[in-house]
Amino acid sequence: IIKERKMLVLQIFIIIVCFVCSNVSSLKLLNKFSGGSIYDKFGSSVSSIGDLNGDSINDIIVGSPNEDDYRPDTGAVTIFCLDENGFPIFIKKVSKLSEPSLPIGHNVKFGSHVAGLEFDYYNSGYVNFLVSAPNDNGEGNGLSTSDGSVFFLDFYHNATLRLYKRLNKDNITSIKHFDYFGSSMCELNDLNNDGVNEIAV
Repeated sequence: IIKERKMLVLQIFIIIVCFVCSNVSSLKLLNKFSGGSIYDKFGSSVSSIGDLNGDSINDIIVGSPNEDDYRPDTGAVTIFCLDENGFPIFIKKVSKLSEPSLPIGHNVKFGSHVAGLEFDYYNSGYVNFLVSAPNDNGEGNGLSTSDGSVFFLDFYHNATLRLYKRLNKDNITSIKHFDYFGSSMCELNDLNNDGVNEIAV
């Protein structure tokens, strides 16, 4: 029992705060969310993803790279659609179980990093964002070389996956073994003036 209690301390909590002024002492706690099971590392990455469900309120995505509801350390991300007070009105976990078409498997650590995107890269009118799997070896698992991969995900308003694009060694030849591609990433402004924002990985 004591061991189980110590393990529970490792549970990670996401805290959403509202900055009401520059004084840190006046920060206001709006809500907190907890992950699924011990060692999922829920909260390893967090990002705003814009308004997913069309209610004019920005929503968030939370990574849990050690999630193992499919296979050990396959990973997952959870979408929280929020109300105006920061409370979730809809929750959707995105994993291999919920989206079987995603080429992720054992130990890829999908959800290690997440990044919301302001630019509509698919010109779909829906929300799209980045999720990395830095242990992915290009074969859909992370058992050997840890090349890494990044997924462009595009979702309908009901949080159903519309389509995805996977960036890995198959389309970026500079990615080598143990690069852990996707260990960090972000969206950039339009650097080459082609009307499309860039990303850095």
